[in-house]
Amino acid sequence: MHAVNFSAKLAALAKQRKPRVAAQFTGSDVSAVSVTGESMRHEWADTGEFACLARRRLTSALLAGPLAGLAHANPHVEQQFPDIVAVKVRAAGTDLFDFDVTVSSPYDTPARYADGFRVATLSGQVLGERKLLHDHQDEQPFTRDLHGLRIDKSIKRVVVQGRDQRFGYGGRSFQVTLPGR
Repeated sequence: MHAVNFSAKLAALAKQRKPRVAAQFTGSDVSAVSVTGESMRHEWADTGEFACLARRRLTSALLAGPLAGLAHANPHVEQQFPDIVAVKVRAAGTDLFDFDVTVSSPYDTPARYADGFRVATLSGQVLGERKLLHDHQDEQPFTRDLHGLRIDKSIKRVVVQGRDQRFGYGGRSFQVTLPGR
């Protein structure tokens, strides 16, 4: 399927009353989407361009309202932020935690790359940060650690966010419950 046809069909569906969108996932990737409008139904299976578009746009577009933003989505838009795709956390002592964070930044080059991640409370208070000093172009996704992070007993869940050296923090974040809390 070509991205142009995909966008045109979504634009037509967006004009329907009460469109319904269903996505099928394979692991963390969208493998198929079904969109049903008042008088039409379209389904798309995984193709290279669609999978790329879906990973980047589907979740945020659906949160903004069914089909909002998808009709004009451009799969060729440069990815601005890294995504946090996995987090493992272990208790390392009283109020101390070790984090292993997996980051996906397929755009990494020596000229621009994901240069860090942070652990924060759900309200945004930064608890710790790991700086990354070079690109990981040949290692995607990659896992790095942040050990010995002291976190107050009152905090039960944290969020891990990735940082791009040009655009700052953004992309897919990951919430995790601290062990024993």
